[in-house]
Parts: sequence; structure tokens; C-alpha cells
Amino acid sequence: MVIDCSKCPEGSGCCGILPFSKEFTEKHKNDFQVEPTEIREGVVVTDDFHCVFLNRKTRLCAIYDDRPEVCRLFGTKEGILRSNGGLACPHFKPNGNEWSKAMNARIRHKSRKNFIELLRKR
Repeated sequence: MVIDCSKCPEGSGCCGILPFSKEFTEKHKNDFQVEPTEIREGVVVTDDFHCVFLNRKTRLCAIYDDRPEVCRLFGTKEGILRSNGGLACPHFKPNGNEWSKAMNARIRHKSRKNFIELLRKR
């Protein structure tokens, strides 16, 4: 399933900062779309807090064919089930229909919580 972010009110705004392995970061450093402000323990930080591989003009992923599993599962039914909502797109259901504003807020909260827990484990 391909997630179509062209209808997104945030324009791929969900492509945020993720922890990558040092090997992955080194392998793809020539694919960075912006200059990172910091690289620490596999986390590549950018000024706008979007993923370093997100092209800011096209809103497309520069490493789409080799993107991490978390990106592959984002917004899919499998991703939603595996993370209890933590990988759900906050705007659209896997069938393309919009979530309610309340569900949008719940998904965003759960996603932030999951991300913080992931960083603490590193």
C-alpha cells in the first residue's frame, strides 16, 4: 500500500525526526535533503524537525525504496495493529477516509509517546 500524502493538510508533516542506525545514516548521508543541525546517536535533527530525507519542495522521500520499516508501515493497517495506533496517519484512515478531529488528536498523542519511548531505549 502506498500512502498518498498529496491530500495531507500538513504536506508530509508526519515525516519527522526518527532514530536511524549509524550505518544507515552513513549509507544515506548523500541523500540528505537539508543540512542537519545535529546528528546524535543516530538521530538526525533538522531546523524544521522534518525528516532529513524529505524533499521540502516535492514532499517526496529521497530514500523511498530503502526507507526504514517504520516508514514502510506508517498509515497501513498492519502498522496500526502493530503499534496500537502509533503508526497511524493522523489525517487519513488506511481506506483514504479522514479521521475525526478527536481521533487525529489521539493518534498524534500516541505517536509522540511511542517516539519518546523509542528514544529513551536508545
